[in-house]
This record gives sequence, structure tokens and C-alpha cells, in this order.
Amino acid sequence: MHQYIVETEDTIRSLFELVNQEDSLVQEQTSKLREIIAEFKARGWNSHTSDLNDDFSDTYVMAAFFRLANSTSGTDKLKLKVARFQAQLGVHQLTTQTICGSILQIAKQGISSVHGSFLAPDSYIIGSLPGRILAPLTLRDIIWQACNQAIHCKGGNYRRPVIDLFAELEVLHGSQFSLSRHPRQSRAKQIIQLLGWLSYGAYVADMRLLLP
Repeated sequence: MHQYIVETEDTIRSLFELVNQEDSLVQEQTSKLREIIAEFKARGWNSHTSDLNDDFSDTYVMAAFFRLANSTSGTDKLKLKVARFQAQLGVHQLTTQTICGSILQIAKQGISSVHGSFLAPDSYIIGSLPGRILAPLTLRDIIWQACNQAIHCKGGNYRRPVIDLFAELEVLHGSQFSLSRHPRQSRAKQIIQLLGWLSYGAYVADMRLLLP
């Protein structure tokens, strides 16, 4: 096993543990929110705050906190619960994106330290093995450009290789990879799921191919 993989093992293992913890919290919060929304619907209440969203943006989270902070003592307790759980759910989802972005960054740094960097405008890395093929894309290219997307998502200023790769992912795997539908949002979690990196074992199996 390559030394880089050995040296980063503890960090990567910890990050995957954090992802699993956050996913559990998201599921818990989502379940509670569904129960509250069901109770609202039973009362005939209708508002945009009743919408469930499994991919909150930081703007949405801030809006939920704003509704919570500006609620009065006379406001229906269920409305307060909706705002609170939406805010908490959004925070956990954004935290998961950050953690997944860190996993991609460590993987990218490993590729870079061993094989060198991308040579613009070419879409290959000096001497780098492509790894697993997710036709027509390679694992190596997905990691590299997905990491760049996660790093620069707040500004939304992406270079052409990032735009091209995510356009291809959108065609192949759906709107969850659309940069226009998810402006200024990291797609790191979606990439981790696409790669099947649900555990350290799955991650290290791919990294062994990239860093022989």
C-alpha cells in the first residue's frame, strides 16, 4: 500500500465516521420533521415552510434560523418546531458536504503529490493512472474536478474542466449534479455517493488503484 494512504488512514477513517454520524442525524431530523409536517397537514396548514428538502443550501438554513428568531411567543408551537428542525437539518446536511469535501481534497492531494497536477487545458494528470472507469469518465478526473467544485462553490466561479465534468455527470446521473440548479452548493456528498465511498474500505480500494 502506498505510504500516502497509510499516513492519511486515521484522518480518512475519522472523516467517514463523521459522515455516518451526520447522516444518522439527518435521518433522525428528517423523520421528526415529517411527523410535524403531517400534523400540520392534518390541521389544514399550508406554507412554504412545510416543504421538505433533502439538499438544503446555506441560504435556506439562514432563512430557517431567521424565521425561528423572529417567531413571537404567540406563534403556533408547531411552526416553531418546523423552523427549528429545518434549521438543524440544514446544518447537518451542510456539515456533511464539508466533510465529504475534505475526503475529496485528501484524495486529490494524494494524486497530485504522486503524479503531478492537471495540465490545462488537457484533462489528464502527468503519469497518473486513471483508476476505475465510470464511463466515459475516470475516477481520477472525477475526484480532481469534484474537489475543485467543492472548494470554489461559494464563489461559483468554475473553470471549464469542472463545468464540463459536471455537465457530463448531470446527463449521466441526474440533476443532483447540475451546477445551475444548485448554485454555490458543494456537490461533494453526491460525488462520494456516486463513487460508492460509503466506507473507508471502499475509498482505500480505489486509492490503491490510483496510488500503486
